[in-house]
Amino acid sequence: MRSGLAIAGLLLFLSALSASAAPQFFTRHDIHDDFNGARSVDAADVDGDGDVDVLSAAYYNDLICWWENTGGAPLTFVQHYIRHNYDGAHSVHAADLDGDGDVDVLGAAAAGSELTWWENKPSGNDPPADPVSWPEHSIDGSYGGAICVYSADMDGDDDIDVLSASNWEDDITFWQNAPSGNPSNAISWSEHTLRGDFDGAISVFATDVDGDGHTDVLGTARDGDEIAWWESSGGTVPTFTEHSIRDDLDWALCVHAADLDSDGDADVLACGHVDDDLLWWENTPSGNTPPLDPITWVQHTIDGDFGGVHSVYVADVDHDGDMDVLGAAYWDDQIAWYENDGGETFTKHTIQDGFDGAYWVHVADIEGDDDLDVVGVADKDDDVTWWENTTHRVIVPLALRDYGPDAAKPTPRPCPPAPTAEMAPELETMLAAAQTEEERLIVQFLMSLYNSELGLLEEFPGAGKYWVHSDGYLADLDTSWWDSCYGLQPVPHLTVLRGEVVGEDVFAYPVPVEGKCPYDGVCSHFAVPDPTMHDWQQYADRLLLAALNARQTGNQAREAELMATAHTMWDGHCMRDKPYYVYLETDGRVTCETYKTALYYLMTGDDQAREVVMALQERDRGAPHFGGTYTHYGEDGQPFSHTKANVETTAVVLLAIYR
Repeated sequence: MRSGLAIAGLLLFLSALSASAAPQFFTRHDIHDDFNGARSVDAADVDGDGDVDVLSAAYYNDLICWWENTGGAPLTFVQHYIRHNYDGAHSVHAADLDGDGDVDVLGAAAAGSELTWWENKPSGNDPPADPVSWPEHSIDGSYGGAICVYSADMDGDDDIDVLSASNWEDDITFWQNAPSGNPSNAISWSEHTLRGDFDGAISVFATDVDGDGHTDVLGTARDGDEIAWWESSGGTVPTFTEHSIRDDLDWALCVHAADLDSDGDADVLACGHVDDDLLWWENTPSGNTPPLDPITWVQHTIDGDFGGVHSVYVADVDHDGDMDVLGAAYWDDQIAWYENDGGETFTKHTIQDGFDGAYWVHVADIEGDDDLDVVGVADKDDDVTWWENTTHRVIVPLALRDYGPDAAKPTPRPCPPAPTAEMAPELETMLAAAQTEEERLIVQFLMSLYNSELGLLEEFPGAGKYWVHSDGYLADLDTSWWDSCYGLQPVPHLTVLRGEVVGEDVFAYPVPVEGKCPYDGVCSHFAVPDPTMHDWQQYADRLLLAALNARQTGNQAREAELMATAHTMWDGHCMRDKPYYVYLETDGRVTCETYKTALYYLMTGDDQAREVVMALQERDRGAPHFGGTYTHYGEDGQPFSHTKANVETTAVVLLAIYR
């Protein structure tokens, strides 16, 4: 019995998948599900308590609101109103406009043609009342079709100026912040129109586009199908020179800028709503002299079929050092992120389907765990939602046990020593060779289950039962030594299935011995005269492991054939394989097996399988069994009374999570 195969077999997953892209895991949490016509979302620490709060604008409710993050697990949010009757509230943005160190709020009301800011002042209220009072200050009360508002220091004087888009008046405007001398309204605003005929102006953004140290402006014109940037001259009152990026992008919507290709300059992104295009333009020097555009814009498509794409945002979602892209698709009802491989090839990962009328997307560390969560709004569903990034969470408490000289350990019966070369798994060597934190945690977890005297893995959390084989990888042509020495169930004449899993063979279940049936009342359904598992393709775990082998060996046709069978088993909740129906016939209830669902996710990346696995892990966190994942679950996602956590299930689920 080669116990080292337990570790090698499990780490096989890691070596096979470590080179492939790993999508982040996101768990949905609705902040508000009836915010009528949710159009915009932002996130900032509004109340100064150290966590990130959420703001949104509701077009049909005519509301600007913020939700106070009150912590807890899961996080809870308390709604507070900044402005009622803000006619056609369309845009909200958070910034410290008055320079007093707290977060003020900007808003644009399309139907009411208002451009407004609200000053953040402590109210002295006790929870659950709003801890902030919001004195209102008008920037412009007749800014026709005010549809977008943004902020940046445009003139280099260390205060925050405002940029806006007027959909009816076709304006892109810079509002310069200057002290007013009026204690009741500390800011006066000087209006500077960058373009007054930008047909259906709808979006505005600011960054240093040309790398000269001055903040430039970008904008999109929905009706004019234009994307343009305005080059700032710098100075106390900057002037702006317009340059076109594209003038035929049908219904050009949201514009954003970031360094996508990691060359030190700002590239531009925008949405072509009608053509379903999510695009970016590479910033390359043109060699032109003023007033010509100093930049040549090379267009690239991120997604040419993102139905009704409406919003785009950029952030390093997966913490790999390059910038990824997020988008909201109105007609596809999707929030998605696009993983940048470092060479500007983008792989789409869906965060949420069925988010009806997905309108806006934003990124922030909502839960304060140093990863990036996603915030979005759905115009037709009326939802304000955040998606928790759970990728790097260690869901399973590893609870390492000390097998040192003074630690209690099972006392084996006298037995001949096992051959060292056969039995020693060299776990310390594997731990030292671990390449990632995830690998290290998994090896440590397995070390905590390993009994060095027996050379076996103990069933979690230490019930005194040891595994001869785990998840179909472990067995030995001659198990008689272990059978006689440690009383493990005899497996006479075990036949190894050759040819489906090279190097790590797929093995049959042992033929049950009368009176020692490990499956209680269902053994007769599994027993066969020949211990060879001729029907192994009816078992989801065997089938998926064989498909993994086909993938590893480059046999795409065989992988596709096996996975076609696996897909027919997956019902969105669990794998309906032979044991599923045997349990159903015997017990009269649905009996799902966690590790099979995890294997299916491992092979497919299926979103629903991911949700099931993550929910099961969350369910089992800190449970009385001291960690690990239960093997069986029912239609309600709850474990059965007879089930338990074990090495097989926990290890496979861990590997699926860190795929």
